[in-house]
Amino acid sequence: MFTPKELLNNFPLQKKNKEFIKISREEIKKIHFLKNKIIVIVGPCSIHSKKDVVEYAKNLKALIPKINKNIFIVMRCFSEKARSSKGWKGYLYNPYLEKKDDIKNGLTETRKLLLEITNLKIPICAEILIRFL
Repeated sequence: MFTPKELLNNFPLQKKNKEFIKISREEIKKIHFLKNKIIVIVGPCSIHSKKDVVEYAKNLKALIPKINKNIFIVMRCFSEKARSSKGWKGYLYNPYLEKKDDIKNGLTETRKLLLEITNLKIPICAEILIRFL
């Protein structure tokens, strides 16, 4: 296993994408207070296939310029199925759907996927739930 710092060092966020994230967050805050647009969070309930998620993101990328005057799109990109107690727990734990719990590769693949979507200049939201026993 690796540390979070090692993962970030191995798959860094480019400076231009850090700026994009900052601008997107500022836009969301502005919309929240001014109510000048609608924020719409769209996307799959959870990630199953990198190929399908990237294809979805590219379709969103084409749609965004057509609607961005009134609507601010944020792509939902959940890597866990945190409320599932049985079966597949999500891309983060098992990115290949055929192995059992491969969180090392799941973390790596999730990071790479989020970087790829960010590189397309699509704002992303994620969900992480903590279970208390």
